[in-house]
Amino acid sequence: MKPKNLVRKGKKLILWLLLLLVVTWSFFPILYIAVTSLKPETEMFSYPPFMPSYVSLENYTRLLGKYPRFWDSLKNSMIITLLATTITVALSIPAAYAVSRYKNRKIAIFTMFIIIIRMLPPIVISIPLFPLLNTLGLMDTHIVIILLYSAFMVSLITLVTRSFIDGIPEEIEEAARIDGCSQAQVLIKIVFPLIGPSIAATTVITAGFTWNEYLFAFLFTATKTRTTPIIISEMLQPVMAVDWGVLFAATFIQLIPILVFTLVVQKYFVEGLTLGAVKG
Repeated sequence: MKPKNLVRKGKKLILWLLLLLVVTWSFFPILYIAVTSLKPETEMFSYPPFMPSYVSLENYTRLLGKYPRFWDSLKNSMIITLLATTITVALSIPAAYAVSRYKNRKIAIFTMFIIIIRMLPPIVISIPLFPLLNTLGLMDTHIVIILLYSAFMVSLITLVTRSFIDGIPEEIEEAARIDGCSQAQVLIKIVFPLIGPSIAATTVITAGFTWNEYLFAFLFTATKTRTTPIIISEMLQPVMAVDWGVLFAATFIQLIPILVFTLVVQKYFVEGLTLGAVKG
């Protein structure tokens, strides 16, 4: 075998080993949570961690009986994540298109404004909002949390989407207009398909943030709209001892929806990359 081929195969092997290491490092916590949630209480922290004597659903049964509000919080998280993600992505696409295609002083000021807003820590926004929302009687409502998440994420998603739109040649849009397409048709038939990867990526980013966000949910919810991160944090605060089995079961259930959602969107992300490569 030629030395060049040996070097090439050696580099390829190293890359595969590095990829395997990254995947193992990333997937290990999820696997550990899943396996531990199926362990009996007496083997919760046994060693090695992946060797339970038998599979037990006891932790999930106790979760059902001990924390019925966990299931309400799961429903709240799904509603808030779905609506906040939809609003954020829907607002960010036209905003990103305007920032990318229209170059003037007002757009430049707007771009700088959304960058500055994104740099502010969430607590800075929360301090003045808390007494205001409390006075208006809007605390512990879905709409407040949804709007807060959307407002906080729309700046970042706009900038991410803009980078994709910047990569689309303007000549393609001009050719479509010459063929008789309106601005709306240009967006729907040309821009949207080509920024498919951006839509998929920003959807995952927004959904991941809203699903796991803690500070806003802690400050602006009380009983009716509590999300799963708040309930899980409460499981860590009993006076006597933490029920680790129930905690692991709740954590794994909380992971499943966002994992499934990411896998589904990943399909469209790859399809969007391929489509963009063909049309570009």
